[in-house]
Amino acid sequence: MDVRERPDRPLSTWPCYAGVKKVDAILLVPDEQRINGRSRFWLFHSVEGRQVYRKISIADGAESGLPPEQTAAIDLPDRLLSAWVSFNGIEKVDAFLPVPDLQRVDGKSWYWVFHTLMDRQVYRLISVADGRMHRDNLERGDRGLDLWRSLAGIARVDEFLAVPDMQRINGMSLFWAFHQDKYRIIMTRDGHGHEDQVTVEDRPLTMWRSLTG
Repeated sequence: MDVRERPDRPLSTWPCYAGVKKVDAILLVPDEQRINGRSRFWLFHSVEGRQVYRKISIADGAESGLPPEQTAAIDLPDRLLSAWVSFNGIEKVDAFLPVPDLQRVDGKSWYWVFHTLMDRQVYRLISVADGRMHRDNLERGDRGLDLWRSLAGIARVDEFLAVPDMQRINGMSLFWAFHQDKYRIIMTRDGHGHEDQVTVEDRPLTMWRSLTG
C-alpha cells in the first residue's frame, strides 16, 4: 500500500532544482549511491525547448528535517545532451529502465533509454561505466516499442518505477510502467533475451493514494 508522506512542495524548496521548471527524467549514478552520506543522480530537464542535464546529490536523511542547503545540491551545472556519446540523435529523454541483471557488472551498468523521435517514442540500449568519468556507450540502436510485448497498446511511456521487493526474484524483476493517466505492472527476465510480459493490466492512476489530490 502506498502512502503520501508529505504534501506537494515547489521544486524551489531544494537548491538542486534551481532553474528547473519540470523534471523530465532522473537516472541514478550507479556507483555513487550512499557514498559518504550522499547519493548522486543525473537530472534531465528542458530550458527554452532544449533538454539539458545536471548532476545533483541528495543527502541521506533528506526528509528528516535537514536545512535545504544540506539536503540537496548541484554537483555539476547544466550541460547539453551531446556530452553523452550514447545519446547521439536524441533530442529528449523520456524515461530510463535499468536492465536488472546488468547493473554494475564488470564495471558497467546497462539501461534501456526511451526517447521521442519525430513524434514517436523509441528505445535504445546504453551502458554507463563506473568511475570518475562515467563513460557511456551505445550498445544497440533505436528500436520501436512494438518489440516489447509488455508495452502493447502504449504509445508513450512516461516513467518506470521498480517494484522494490520484486527485483531479481527467481530471475524476474517487476516494474510499474506509467503512461498517460494509467499504469500497469510489467516483468522482465534475466538473461540474454530479457523476455518481458504484462503481469497486471492497465489500471487508473487513482488507484495510487499517494498520487491523487
